[in-house]
Amino acid sequence: MNKFLITKLSFVAILLFFIPALLLANTYNRMTRNIDIAGLVVDSKTLLPIEGAGIFGADEKLLGKTDVRGYFKISLSFMADGEMRFKLKIIKKGYNNIMQSEHWGSLPGNTKALMYFGLDKGSGSNSFSKLVNKAIGDLDYHSTLEHFDQIKIARTFDNSDATPRKPSRI
Repeated sequence: MNKFLITKLSFVAILLFFIPALLLANTYNRMTRNIDIAGLVVDSKTLLPIEGAGIFGADEKLLGKTDVRGYFKISLSFMADGEMRFKLKIIKKGYNNIMQSEHWGSLPGNTKALMYFGLDKGSGSNSFSKLVNKAIGDLDYHSTLEHFDQIKIARTFDNSDATPRKPSRI
């Protein structure tokens, strides 16, 4: 009889613990909004990927690192109401750091974006960051790379000497 009573009491105790935990988790999920961000970190001059660059939040917490392709994917959580403000700091030894401050207002629901960072080894004047948040499907590497092609073209043009030249005569 004692074993039966102990088993029954144990079952009730487990239910009393897990039901509030499940309800609390469900409430928390409804109270938050997420931003999923993927992107690339590259050398600002060569546009080649930088492996092992750290992506940090404002609290210096490591959110993610780039892989051998310079690709990263991170997720940020915010309360359901209010402004979404955040900072990302990109750090790689041998390069100048980038600190990116973002203010995304009160966007509803979950949001996806692509961010591209170009780190500079010199004075930092060639560093760049670019945000793409229009009509993004997947945040996988291939989608990230497709959008980066447009940035590459713009960066290559910006870095070239765009002054018109007189055609040479043969």
